[in-house]
Amino acid sequence: MYAPGTDYVGASRKRQVRAVQACNNCRNRKQKCDEARPCQFCRESGLKCEYKEVPPPK
Repeated sequence: MYAPGTDYVGASRKRQVRAVQACNNCRNRKQKCDEARPCQFCRESGLKCEYKEVPPPK
């Protein structure tokens, strides 16, 4: 806990934005995906950027 009257740093931190879905190549290599089409990793690597079909949530 923190003392009253002091700034609580944890409340002001911004969470890092996480990709909703990584492309197949980034997922297989456990690489961070920027979700662009094609993503930066695939574009720089000269790979075909494909995304796995995910059914909509129920």
